Amino acid sequence: MAIMSALTLDIGRKWGDVAVPVQWQCARAVLDAQPHDPRLFWHELPKGHSKSTDTAAMSITWLIKQAQPGAEGYVVSSDEDQSNRLLNRARVIIRKSPTLQGHLKIQSKSIINTKSHASVTALAADVSSSEGLLSPWIVVDELARWKQTQAAKDMWVSIFSSHPKVPGARLIVLGHAGDPSHWSFKIRERARTSPKWRFVSVPGPTPWLDPDDLIEQQALLLPSQYAQRYLNIWTAGEDRLASRDDVLACVADYELLEPSRDRRYVTGLDLGLTNDRAVATICHRDDHTVVVDRQHVWQGSKSNPINLSVIEDWLKLAHREYGGPVIADPWQAAHLCQRLKAAGVTVETFTFSSQSVGRLAVTLFRLIKDHDLMLPNDDELIDELANARLRQTSPGVYRIDHDANAHDDRVISLALAAQRLVSRPSGTAHFGARAMTRANLQTEVDEQFRRVLARDQFNPWRRRSRSAA
Repeated sequence: MAIMSALTLDIGRKWGDVAVPVQWQCARAVLDAQPHDPRLFWHELPKGHSKSTDTAAMSITWLIKQAQPGAEGYVVSSDEDQSNRLLNRARVIIRKSPTLQGHLKIQSKSIINTKSHASVTALAADVSSSEGLLSPWIVVDELARWKQTQAAKDMWVSIFSSHPKVPGARLIVLGHAGDPSHWSFKIRERARTSPKWRFVSVPGPTPWLDPDDLIEQQALLLPSQYAQRYLNIWTAGEDRLASRDDVLACVADYELLEPSRDRRYVTGLDLGLTNDRAVATICHRDDHTVVVDRQHVWQGSKSNPINLSVIEDWLKLAHREYGGPVIADPWQAAHLCQRLKAAGVTVETFTFSSQSVGRLAVTLFRLIKDHDLMLPNDDELIDELANARLRQTSPGVYRIDHDANAHDDRVISLALAAQRLVSRPSGTAHFGARAMTRANLQTEVDEQFRRVLARDQFNPWRRRSRSAA
């Protein structure tokens, strides 16, 4: 800490003279970590709180004082330019601090200790660069703004899984709040609650920022952008179909519901063969609530497309068990629909147009917002609903969309069934005195669960609900 506090910043003052208590606490926890202390750090700070400069100063101190000869440290961001920005802060400190001259060599993508040859290098969140990455010092910059791609997720997995392999290794995740639907939010919540992490989150705005500048930022940024960056609040963007909190409010304690004679069901089918998935969602309506009974997903690839006969067999069996019509896009599933009709399955077509897609989007939006949707406890379905976007294609006309390299097949399949149930309530059963409420659904689930155990244990189509496995 003596070394770090003596570093000169771009403003010409020493770090130790200007740092506030929380900055001292974060730096001391990282640099003075003892063997029994956490070595995973989550530093969540609003814009303007010097998080990049502080971490750059920590990296310099590590290179000078703690790095073993030849040790390789890394700064990893969504792209190489972003990683280099943090190293640029370190370069400024090196140039401003006379005592560092000759001890550290500055290169285009790294900083090197001239005596020990230890280094800190900028990396992009590209999994091809991370295979075999073993490092005692890794800074993960703005994880909440990494891309929603499998490559970015794999990069994080590669970094995090290598941490236990290096004794004394330190992993620092820094940035400000983001969208709760981003995959990093689960990591953040684990860091917040796990004793293996040292979690720091500072509310905003940063007190030394000019209030007039903040007023201007607030006037021109979207509310979610200002809340995430300057208030350090995790909040959904304005174009999300639903917030994660609203989605979670619709989740009940079950995995699937077995068929009941007292209900009438609808199956929504979104058919994909290669890159997209095929998804079937069985739902029924209970008073004002659309209940998802079960959802099945088939994943294909260019080299191994989905076998339509497998989907056909599943839908036939579902029809025998649950009944009700299958709602499908006639352009996607024309031949499959013909075969299902020939087998006695009721098939209703849903033609996708700007108006009909708008109805799907608005129906699902309202169901989730009003908590009139009941969902199984399915993490992938929850994530997809929380990540889906509500795009306005023209005034008053919306469609469901998704981020690049993400999916919305589960959402579309669910929306097809929900739209049919909401638009034609006469197609649902009248429950009378037996109508279920959200309060007594769990009793019904438990009763069904007991009935499942008494049924044929060897039917491969069935999947045990709740903890049967």
